[in-house]
Amino acid sequence: MGKNFLTLYILLGLAIAGSIIGIEMLPEYFLQGKINTYKDRISQGTFFLIFNELNSVPTSGWEHKLTKLRPFFGYPLFIESLEAVDLPETKLQRLAQGHAEFSNVDGAEYWFKQIDDFPYVLVAGMGQTKSEDTKRLAQGTFYLLKKQFKIRDQRAWPKTLSRLQQQFGFPISIVLATQTGLKQTQKNELAAGELVSTDSETSGLNFYQSISETPYVLRAGPIVDDVTPKHLDLYLILAFAVVVGLAIYSWMRPVWRDIRRLTIVAGAFGRGEFGARNRLPRRSPVWRLASTFDSMADRIRNLLESHKSLTHAVSHELRTPIARLRFGLEMLENSGDSTTSERYIRGMHVDIGELDHLVTELLTYARFDREKPALEIEASYIAPWLQDSILRICQYDTNIKPVLSVGSAPSTLEASFDKKLMERALGNLVGNACRYANSRVEVEYGSTGDGIFFDVCDDGPGVPMAERGRIFEPFARLDSSRDRQSGGVGLGLAIVKQIAHWHRGTVSIGDASLGGARFRVTWPQGC
Repeated sequence: MGKNFLTLYILLGLAIAGSIIGIEMLPEYFLQGKINTYKDRISQGTFFLIFNELNSVPTSGWEHKLTKLRPFFGYPLFIESLEAVDLPETKLQRLAQGHAEFSNVDGAEYWFKQIDDFPYVLVAGMGQTKSEDTKRLAQGTFYLLKKQFKIRDQRAWPKTLSRLQQQFGFPISIVLATQTGLKQTQKNELAAGELVSTDSETSGLNFYQSISETPYVLRAGPIVDDVTPKHLDLYLILAFAVVVGLAIYSWMRPVWRDIRRLTIVAGAFGRGEFGARNRLPRRSPVWRLASTFDSMADRIRNLLESHKSLTHAVSHELRTPIARLRFGLEMLENSGDSTTSERYIRGMHVDIGELDHLVTELLTYARFDREKPALEIEASYIAPWLQDSILRICQYDTNIKPVLSVGSAPSTLEASFDKKLMERALGNLVGNACRYANSRVEVEYGSTGDGIFFDVCDDGPGVPMAERGRIFEPFARLDSSRDRQSGGVGLGLAIVKQIAHWHRGTVSIGDASLGGARFRVTWPQGC
């Protein structure tokens, strides 16, 4: 199970990962070029107008010019040296070719365009960055903090700082402007009185603002986000993987368990334990497969048992007539008169006929036991069919003649059945009855709530109650008057049972009104 589980788990994981990567990357891969072209086209006019304003003054006046333009744009607008621009090499090459480039910075989109032939890039922010948004929220707090220190002498700052620290959930401190570790552009912003923020994974979020008319800077931070666990995305992916794994395991475990059961049973069956079966419940994922195997195993076991019984019966039943033939030949060789020789020859002919009948019965039973023939079902009136069948069955019999008893059954009673096979069943029952009857055999027919039936009755000794349960088994014989001396090999009733089964019917035995046995074959009317 482990190997199958791991294989399925890996394949499912690869499929999910591929889907996620596809959703994330394919749209960008296919559409990024068109998006960049679109943005480049709509930004051309804006950059052209800004460059005109910048070219109207010397480079030393660019910052002053941008300061005047910035309020009209509402978002950051500044100049950065080409060397300081943090863009991939491919985008830098496009900048050198005169194209505008775009990049996401701290949650906001920034547009970049090289200023003509100058080694400078105009940067325009098209949205509020997360840092700027956070800085905007913090401005009021810093205004009030600075006010606390402005109204006090610098010698009182430590005490004031200690008192205020108790009210804040993050560190606040006062440092020299030269000790902040900020970039030059950020120091310039501090000197201009602006609130400066820095954010990194190592130092967290920090805010800085100069205390007016002093060389000191008020610092708040680091402010660490301890609400969102570190590597949350990784934890969520791992949790998802565990949930998927448990789902796959819960699905595979019963499948693996039942397949293992099926494997064990198949192995036992292959070793000759023909009674081994799965017997899985219908809710099992492999119930249909196990049920098919069990049906196959039942069929194979029946075939093997049938083959064994047939082999035993052949060896047992053929031995007697062959022994009699051998004895007759020996006596014929030693016979001195024609009368005795003729008697032995007649006996040998009887033995040969018995052998022929035995072989025919054995072959018929073997064929019926191994395969179901294609039934040629057709509708027919019961009474005429029975009468014609009885005549054909007994046309060479000079002893007891069966009689068709109509009784109260209508002569127009109709049923559907395979005439050839059902006549074979009728012939076996009639022959059996004639063999054991004293003087009379009757055939009756009729209908019940279960369907159509015909009875074969005789006035013989009947069948003992204790023997009725096994009389339809192959090669079964009774120990009383219905024994070997009466003829037959015990296959006729087994063949009748099989034919009735093929017609979705039954064959049963009871007591006849004549005093002997009554054999009844019943099958549905619309078979």
